[in-house]
Amino acid sequence: MNNDYAAEHDFDHDVDYQAELAKLAIAEMLAGRMEQLKISRTELAQRLGVSRARVTQILAGYSNLTVGTLVAAAAALDTHVYFELIPNVSRSAATPPNVEGWKTPPPRLKRPTERAQDLALAA
Repeated sequence: MNNDYAAEHDFDHDVDYQAELAKLAIAEMLAGRMEQLKISRTELAQRLGVSRARVTQILAGYSNLTVGTLVAAAAALDTHVYFELIPNVSRSAATPPNVEGWKTPPPRLKRPTERAQDLALAA
């Protein structure tokens, strides 16, 4: 990726970029849970009633999952799905105006992949 583009592009507000991050985070969570349970792609495919190729698409992050497919995959892995909407916070809006000595930037909300890692560790 061009460094100039990366420096100038606002990835936090790029819906396509955020969707790709979410798909990869979901794939990472599913793969992590499969590893915990020692379940193969073939076995997950059988549990879901889909082809092994379909499971491979899901785990590669290539697939645009429906909520139903995600819930079914979670159930097949003896888990459930939890969603949360998190407000966007800009640094300028979160920084108190005219505060002397304000050196620490406001806390940054976690990206979907970081939240996925936290959730996977908590499971």
